[in-house]
Amino acid sequence: MNTVQEVLDLQYKGVCLGDINLVLEERFTLVNTGADTASGTLTLTDQLGRPLRATLSGIGERSSISATFPPGSLRMFILRAAAGADVTTPGWAAFESTGGLVSGVAAFELSRGGALSSVAGVLAAQPAESVTIPVDNDEREERYTGFAVANPGSQEIRVRLVLLDAEGNVVRDLAPPSLDPLCPLCQAAVFVHELVPEAVRFRGSLALIARDVATALVQVSGLFSAIPVLVGAPASLP
Repeated sequence: MNTVQEVLDLQYKGVCLGDINLVLEERFTLVNTGADTASGTLTLTDQLGRPLRATLSGIGERSSISATFPPGSLRMFILRAAAGADVTTPGWAAFESTGGLVSGVAAFELSRGGALSSVAGVLAAQPAESVTIPVDNDEREERYTGFAVANPGSQEIRVRLVLLDAEGNVVRDLAPPSLDPLCPLCQAAVFVHELVPEAVRFRGSLALIARDVATALVQVSGLFSAIPVLVGAPASLP
């Protein structure tokens, strides 16, 4: 079974909850590059591991949808918050398939007052025992790094966070309550400076150590951009 996992936020931290003109749209694009037909299911899950209902364009409200991909074919799913739901409901998605070779990407499109204000694309992620995220925060430029992490397994995990400066020295070693433990199918999203307040002006990296899935975004003056998540943690960490 092939699993394509997107650890995402239908909200992402920092989006203005009170902005009634705010529209957040997510586009999942999945491609079968294999020689065989692939069949699978896209499943949406909230931060507490429960099914997350969203409005899928042309389909209606669902928390999951099944699809078949002939070789070389593409499927795109466009999501918005379900009717009556908070437009900023956070969660994550996974596409599990058999046959073929499916890969994917998610694109976040944030609009205010009918005008597109930000777009960020996030590649699918696979479970890893550790990952490292570059951090380049500067409150003067309203630039903040955030990340989302999910537990795709059936048992709780404990996620250790290690913040390192640009020279590789450990600044903080953390085990936040929201990540220690992280329950099965649960997800958490946070800005680095919310965990380490003095990191509002900081350049270095953040290592996440556990078997999980992670993705990262940086916010600059209210605009979002994806940043790379590197598999593995510095070998110098105990």
